[in-house]
Amino acid sequence: MRAAFLTGYGGNEVVSHGERPDPAVDDGEVLLEVHAAGVNPVEVTLRAGLFKLRKLHFPQIMGLDVSGVVLQAPSGSGHKPGDAVYARLAGLGAYAERVAVPVSLLAHKPKAITHQEAASLPTVALTTWQSFYERAKLKSGESLLIQAGAGGIGSFAIQLAKHIG
Repeated sequence: MRAAFLTGYGGNEVVSHGERPDPAVDDGEVLLEVHAAGVNPVEVTLRAGLFKLRKLHFPQIMGLDVSGVVLQAPSGSGHKPGDAVYARLAGLGAYAERVAVPVSLLAHKPKAITHQEAASLPTVALTTWQSFYERAKLKSGESLLIQAGAGGIGSFAIQLAKHIG
């Protein structure tokens, strides 16, 4: 399959593309044909080697957020070939033609949005959710200042803050 991948840590010079092996699909995973992948600032930090939470193994296919169509799914998973889905991967690998995704990480793509829009959502939504609920433990009636509410996280922050009250 075709994929974009890193050959090492660094700048744009370490980004390459070409053929990579198809992903292995384990029990409890769906094989997804990628229609769109999100690009997040953390991926630039990972590429540069500045974010050491995750060790990269080169050549490394990047990409955390993906939207596409199910090619194969385990029976009883709630997914079937042809379903439009999106996910935030547990690891990396969205910048490829196909990716294996644990069933527990998949959601059906809303019909009202495109694959490109769906692939832009998971990491910013998860980051905002974790910030508000797990870190800040926000509750209805509290005040919150959201600076730069026009980006991905800011857009989610405004909507989630309104939802929390």
